[in-house]
Amino acid sequence: MKKSKFSLGGGRASFAVFAVVFAAIVALALPTTALASADQRPNATGSKREWYNGKSHHFQCTVQDADGTVLTEGEDFTRSYAFVTDRRNTDKIDASAWKDTDEGMTSSGFVWERITYIGDYAKWDEIGYHSYVRHDICTQYEFAEQNVTKVEGEEDPTLTATLKVLLGDPTTEISLSAFTLSREAGEKPGKYAITYTADPEQIPAAYTSNSAGTRTGLGEAKIGDYTNIVLVGDDICGFNYIKVVPGTLTIVPATTDVTVTVAWKDSSNKDGVRPSAEDFAKLLSLTADGEASDAEPTVVDNGNDTYTVTYKGVQKYAYTDDDERYEIAYQVTQASVADYTTDKATVDNGGTITNTHEAKVTPTPTPDDKTPTKPAAETTERKTNVPKTGDESVNTAAIVAVGAVVLSAAVVAKKRTEL
Repeated sequence: MKKSKFSLGGGRASFAVFAVVFAAIVALALPTTALASADQRPNATGSKREWYNGKSHHFQCTVQDADGTVLTEGEDFTRSYAFVTDRRNTDKIDASAWKDTDEGMTSSGFVWERITYIGDYAKWDEIGYHSYVRHDICTQYEFAEQNVTKVEGEEDPTLTATLKVLLGDPTTEISLSAFTLSREAGEKPGKYAITYTADPEQIPAAYTSNSAGTRTGLGEAKIGDYTNIVLVGDDICGFNYIKVVPGTLTIVPATTDVTVTVAWKDSSNKDGVRPSAEDFAKLLSLTADGEASDAEPTVVDNGNDTYTVTYKGVQKYAYTDDDERYEIAYQVTQASVADYTTDKATVDNGGTITNTHEAKVTPTPTPDDKTPTKPAAETTERKTNVPKTGDESVNTAAIVAVGAVVLSAAVVAKKRTEL
């Protein structure tokens, strides 16, 4: 049998493979730091960004050599800090500004962390090489657009907003004049977003600067539920986040009352056939631009042979296909009323409906209808001439009267005898 030339027992190839495997095993067995070399340029990473809270945040970056080996503070490097409120580079920072700690660096701005190399890495310090990491203490403003409401057809109310510092050093504030407010177009009832336009001198657009070069816009950042405008500048402290709280203009529908008068010509309801205000309401209907409306009327009996009919709070405006607003034309229609005639059953808003009923005539009594009676005065007179029983003067007068009659009769009889 032919022997393989890659066998462990002999041959140059076998030895080479063995050497590679052995070197790999040794490399894995050695600590990671043993592979590091001070001749490779180290570096620092880990910039942090924190919100201002009035306290020191104690920033610390991570220091590594070129192979990614983490170096040891106090053996391989030391830290120092400097605080600035503008965007100056480290070569513009005075030596006296560097501190051994970041304690007390609490304002909005930038905390520079400087890494000075020592020990095995001291050669980098000798040639003036240091690692720098900038940490940010950020200011947050709140730009809140105020919600406003108007009635359809009215002029827009004044659009307003507030601007205040939520987190940060308020000594150099952004002005509310940096914003111009407007709203989405439209006049129909609904909600319209209030929007803003920023002054490029105070809040430049993303990655552009104002004419003085003191402020640069960094675009927008989404933080939670809100969009933030990001801004940095030499004349404002550090990074500035302007939290935009959106507002809306709400247009509520305009309403109106439709009112008509109902006149009753029925001799003040002499025959009692006029419907009550409640029953009359059931005979009414309303149309809006010719379309039936489900609005219900209120009917009031005015006590003077008129009713007032009112449809309260109905929609005042409608819109064409081109979104042109116009006032809705309302009409009130009355159904027929038993025993009445109506002059005009359908009227416009403000009109009058007249309902007429001929009252029945009551006949006047005549002498043929019953036996006439004697006048009361005559009856009274006769009653006063009737003598009362037991009255002495009356009895005496009666005797005298009877005697006179008898005497007259005797005289007439004597004359007849003589003839």
